[in-house]
Amino acid sequence: MSESKKIPTSSKDKKYVAKELLDYRKVEGQEQYLVHWGGKFEDSIHNTWERADGISSDLIDAYEKRRWQYRADGKTISDIVWRDFSDEHSDRVNAEFIRYQKDPGSHLSHILFDRPGKRTYTYRVDFTKMTQTNTTHSDHTTRKLRRVAWKACIDTTS
Repeated sequence: MSESKKIPTSSKDKKYVAKELLDYRKVEGQEQYLVHWGGKFEDSIHNTWERADGISSDLIDAYEKRRWQYRADGKTISDIVWRDFSDEHSDRVNAEFIRYQKDPGSHLSHILFDRPGKRTYTYRVDFTKMTQTNTTHSDHTTRKLRRVAWKACIDTTS
């Protein structure tokens, strides 16, 4: 945990409650995650970069396995909804996203979505813009993407 911020712990188990991991980076070879804290420290000004070795593997796994959604725009603003990708498609997009985070030069990916009994589509996914463009369909529809957050705990005593 950053020396500049002292976030209280539960005296019982010495765990800080994290709402989610927001981002990943590598600084001078050291892996770090941006932590969004919950409870009293909900405000984003309390987000801190923490070394990966101080974060529970469960939380990192949850970060790396988060679900993906795409925005389906309707005819009016009230018709805009976020829809989940299937588990398989979410896992494929997430694997590409993790690759992108470790190599930001790979921000464009082409992902084939094969849907049994339905048409197969190929999407160009741009992680810098968080969009997917259907390159198979004649309209080349572009949609916004997002990752769904998970809650977990970080053990900072180790």
